[in-house]
Parts: sequence; structure tokens; C-alpha cells
Amino acid sequence: MTLLCLLQGFSSLASYGEDLEVLHWWTSDGERAAALYLQDTLAEQGITWVDAAIPGGGGEGAMAVLKSRVLQGAAPAAAQIIGPDIQNWAALGFLGHFNIVALAHDWPNILHPTVNQLLQYQGQYVAVPFGIHRINGLWVNRALLAETGLAVPQHWDEFFTLAEKFQAMGVIALVHGNEPWQNATLFETLVLSVGGPSLYRAVFEQLDETAILSDSFAQALGLLSQLKGLMDPEINGRTWPQATRLLADGQAGMQIMGDWVGGELTAWQASDRVLCASVPETAEEHLYSIDTMVMFKNLAVSSYQGQLNFAETMTRTDVQLNYNRLKGSVPVRLDIEPEALSDCAQISYRLFKANQAQGTLAPSLAHSMVATAEVEDVFVKVIHEFFQTPNRPVLQVQQELVRNLKSIRK
Repeated sequence: MTLLCLLQGFSSLASYGEDLEVLHWWTSDGERAAALYLQDTLAEQGITWVDAAIPGGGGEGAMAVLKSRVLQGAAPAAAQIIGPDIQNWAALGFLGHFNIVALAHDWPNILHPTVNQLLQYQGQYVAVPFGIHRINGLWVNRALLAETGLAVPQHWDEFFTLAEKFQAMGVIALVHGNEPWQNATLFETLVLSVGGPSLYRAVFEQLDETAILSDSFAQALGLLSQLKGLMDPEINGRTWPQATRLLADGQAGMQIMGDWVGGELTAWQASDRVLCASVPETAEEHLYSIDTMVMFKNLAVSSYQGQLNFAETMTRTDVQLNYNRLKGSVPVRLDIEPEALSDCAQISYRLFKANQAQGTLAPSLAHSMVATAEVEDVFVKVIHEFFQTPNRPVLQVQQELVRNLKSIRK
């Protein structure tokens, strides 16, 4: 029997009514719109997406809940797990695989190679891909920019000139939220800006002490300190959607954040108010995260059949286009016509392909694409603490990072 025949067999079995609990952290307006679209799409096949959304933009809360539930023997059918954590959970034996879907639908050839590799553990497909986010985004209020008479900044001197104009107009120059993951997200874009993919990978992937102690890394820390000076005093506790709302409403001039901002603007019907661009000096770079979910095994046979249908549905071309339009991300498929995407998404899609071919993609540290949880925690903690006291000598910060990284590698 062929794979396709097998696939058709389980598809018919999974159409009589399944409940699949899905644990995730998609809770902003744009994220909810994307998740609701997926719910409706599955409902058409008789599958009920039982929503288990846990607030928290960085996913820390969701992961804590997931670990607790797994330890209690109450794992959901599907859960949002991303980056190297996929392999870690698979190595523990918790995840089911769905090679039957992946091979029947030619995932090895239709998915971006970076995505295809991420989904596998020991030759088995153990994760389902949804979309690719570009993180090094600069978002600028269109009307405020027009008032300044300046162009979208490509370089840091232009950025600070524009910021001064915004401050003179009485608006927030750079809107931000003082959360650990937001600070780490901002900082990793600065490392990419200052040193390109080579410095970025040397620091966050190779944990190279020379790179961490370099003048270029020190420059990125100095930039972070400068950027904090452009922010308003109300940054503590501000979520990224709240920051984006201030940008869209004309109370702020700029925001540095991933392209999920675009999904939020779409949900608010405010896309025409904000321009998308790249963090200065990163116009040809792609700092990425990939949305994925895993399926837990040892569930009822009917649930497994529903999981297979879930996996099959998420990579359909129509689902990929519609979901990613709402989420602000771009499809995981290689065969998408760029003209079907928004202008911002076309740039991200092109750059992901180009950097993938050149070996210059930058996997996000802040969004769990490149390092173990322990390594990620070291960087996030130290950068967050520096953000609170940006006048601290940057060499002390560099030395602390080296010291702390050494301690977890012993």
C-alpha cells in the first residue's frame, strides 16, 4: 500500500469528530486571529481545536504549564514547542511522529531546508511547521514620519536624527516594553546590525569568548544603552502589543520588533498607518524564528488520527497563505508565489531564501532558535540586568557573560 493510500485512510477516519487540545502562547489580537483561522479550518474536517492559550509573549508561562502537565501525565494533544527544544522533548520519548504525512506530502522537497531539518529527530518528523518570522524589523508611524520630512532610516546616524525629530514633536521616539524577552530581542538585532551574521553566530551559536569580548559586541551593548535613552519612562510592564498600539495611534514614532507586529496591525485594520523596514544596517539580513508544534504520543487511537490530519492541514498551500497573512509571518513552503504575499512579507520570504542559500541566516536566541535553554537564560538574564543599569561598564557585562557561560559548560 502506498503512503498516499494510507494517508487517505486515516483522513477518512479522522473526519467523524475529534477533540484536540492545543497548548500555545498566541494571545495577542493578531495571533488570536491566526489561531481562530486554524480552528475554523480544522472544524471543517470535524476536528475541534480545544484551545489552551497561556499568556506571555516569550512563551515562558506556556512552557512551565506544559512541563507540569506532562509530569502529571496530562499532556495536551499538541503544544507549541520551538527550536532545539523539539529535539530535547523527542529525546525524552514524549513525542509522536508523523512520517506518513510528511513523506506523502513531500515535506523534504516542499519545505525550506532549514525548516525541514528543524522538524526531525533521528530521521522522524516530530514537529509541524506553521510560519517563519523575521525579527529584525523596524516599524515607523507613517504620518509622523511624513511630518519630519525624513526618510525611513537605513543607518544608525539617520535613525538617531529621526529619533530627535520625534522627541521634538513630543512623541515617544522608540516605543518598547521592559520585559526580559523584549530586551533580548532588541539586543540580538543590534548584534546582527553591528557584526553581521558572522559575529551573531560566533556569539550566540558558537559561544566564542573572543567574539563576546570583542569591540563589536561592546558596540552593540553601547547601542542598547543609547536606545534606552530614546524610550519613555513607562516601559516597565508594557507588553509588545501595547507598544504597537502606541505606535499605530501616533503616540510613538518607531518600534523595533518582529513581524508579528504586522499581524497585530492587520487585526486592528491599521496596516496603512505604519511602515515596515529593517533595523539599521540589516536590510539584507534575516534574523528568524519558526513557529512549530509537536504532538504528544500515548493518546487514544482516534486522537492520533486527528493529530495526523492536523499535521497534514497545516502545510496546505491555502492554509499557509491565509494563516501567515494573519500572523505577520511567511510560509514554510518553497513553492509560494511571492506576489501572493504582502510587500513586507515578500521581503522576508526573499531574504530567508537568499540567506538560507548563502548560509547566513541568523537563528534567534531570544526566541529559542539557536541555543539550549540554559544558554538562552544566561544571555537573557545578563542583558536584561544591563538594560536596567545601562551606565554599567560594558566590559563588565562582557566578562560576566563569559564567566556565566563557562559555569554551565563545566
